[in-house]
Amino acid sequence: MRCEYCKKMICQGDIAHGIRYGTVDVFKEIFLPAQDSAFTVICESCGNLLCKLIYAKLNINPAIYKTFSKIR
Repeated sequence: MRCEYCKKMICQGDIAHGIRYGTVDVFKEIFLPAQDSAFTVICESCGNLLCKLIYAKLNINPAIYKTFSKIR
């Protein structure tokens, strides 16, 4: 599989990011992916770049949030 942004080959065991679009249920506080939303798959470096861009736009310091792997 190739990264849909940079076209780098993503091999078995590599970290990849999958992005979908959808809506948010404000009462349950969950994300509901749209039925017709396929995953956009990007490699680890493109995913990290995207996260940095999102955090910069939202003025959030990502270091203050624990990731799932840090909680386990």
